[in-house]
Amino acid sequence: MAAEDLTGPAPDAQTAPAGRRGRAKAVLASLLFAYSVVMLATLSWVAAQFGRDLAPDAILFTVLLPKTGGYSLDLVVGYLAYLGPALAAAAGFVWLWRRLTGPRIADPARAAKNRRFLAAASLACFIGANVYFEARHHLFSFFLTPRPVSTMYEDHYRPVAPEEVAFPGRKRNLIIVMLESVEETFNDERYFGEKLMPELARLREENTSFYGFRQTMGATWTIGGLTADLFGIPLTFPSGFGPAAVDLFVNAYGEKATGFLPGARAIVTVLERHGYDVEFFLGSDDQFAGQGRLFTTHTQNAKVYDYKYFKQLKEAGEIWFEEKPFWGLPDPELYAAVKRHLSNTKRDKPFFLLMQTLDTHLNDEHFNGLLPERWHDERDNLAEASLLAADFVHWVKEQDFAADTTVVLIGDHLRNVDRVGDVDIPPQHEGREIYNVFINPVPQLADRAPHRLYASFDMAPTILESVGAVWPGSAFGLGVSLFSPGLQTLFESEGVAYYESEIRKKSPFYESFFLGR
Repeated sequence: MAAEDLTGPAPDAQTAPAGRRGRAKAVLASLLFAYSVVMLATLSWVAAQFGRDLAPDAILFTVLLPKTGGYSLDLVVGYLAYLGPALAAAAGFVWLWRRLTGPRIADPARAAKNRRFLAAASLACFIGANVYFEARHHLFSFFLTPRPVSTMYEDHYRPVAPEEVAFPGRKRNLIIVMLESVEETFNDERYFGEKLMPELARLREENTSFYGFRQTMGATWTIGGLTADLFGIPLTFPSGFGPAAVDLFVNAYGEKATGFLPGARAIVTVLERHGYDVEFFLGSDDQFAGQGRLFTTHTQNAKVYDYKYFKQLKEAGEIWFEEKPFWGLPDPELYAAVKRHLSNTKRDKPFFLLMQTLDTHLNDEHFNGLLPERWHDERDNLAEASLLAADFVHWVKEQDFAADTTVVLIGDHLRNVDRVGDVDIPPQHEGREIYNVFINPVPQLADRAPHRLYASFDMAPTILESVGAVWPGSAFGLGVSLFSPGLQTLFESEGVAYYESEIRKKSPFYESFFLGR
């Protein structure tokens, strides 16, 4: 605001409008500055918790999908610790504005100059925060950049129908343990000086395991990894604001939603149609990230045992566990529940059971004390998770159904951090791999540790073939079975760069998965 605005010949006609304009400028500048410091604080917190290169689709799904039973109090408190100084800075800006432009400044010209300086500073902060946000996460360009159309799905997607699949031999049971954020890096002695998860390392040495994993957009967080493992496709945000995007925004897989990717095919459907009992054990609430919707959309009679179910058992006095605010069932109790269920359930047909752990998610808040604490950080959680998973595998091997059961242990995605404890680990694209092991699979490979260039979506056909399923082409979704060495994965045939380019383009074929067509 110029000095003349404050010293006109008719104060009664100009002072009030000028005052209103001044207050409006003060409010606008304060809001821009507050937005900037909150944005920077949030980006710092995201980098500390999830790594610096969180993909835009992961951000959107995390914000839009249901969050019931999936966030710990520690995570909330941690964010508030970052947010506090930012809010203090915003309050300081308001104080500074009043101090340098208010009635205490006798010289109107000086006050006007201070206003212009502070307004320019707030605008610069606003622009800088958004440029930094875009450089880190590419969210603005995700929506605003014109997108050419991809034909990747038309060219490479394989929609396998249940009737195309056969089980020539005796149908085998399948148990999948999805290990939250567990990756092979934790057993790399170059970084940690020892194996943090020695029991899991031993299981991988003694059984079939695949190397050469590359994490990709659409499978970098829990529901994305689960989608890739069961559907053979990534979970990406529909490009633009077309019908599929609106459907996702408005319904967020809620009660009015058409379902979780109702137009896509999942291996759980294949197994159920071939007579399998299908069961899911979740430490979280099944509403978290739309997991329950995923299961119910693609099965008819699946049973889902989630945190709500276990809490009812606790209230009835049948089990006990320590409840933690905003969290779910502790992993030791989840494993115990699965063991009880498998021991007490009499079956006359094969079963598929998937369980999903929680306690290795991001921090050390959920250490259960099964081992002495050595590091007093998340490394203790990892050591405990290794012990629990290996104990469960050994327990399964002692059961009467063991000979007819394939067990798969798999990390749902790489850990979204750049640091574990006080140890820096390399960026995700520099050779970090999810943990995976196939115990007692039907196909037997001469090399039990083959190196393939593959992604999470290759796990869907690999898991299906591990229990003896056969079908033309051994492909499912965008993936191919790694038990079929004669087949090239999408990454091996087209290259990782091809996928990374195509997945960012618009795909009406992919949007049909959301719309049920």
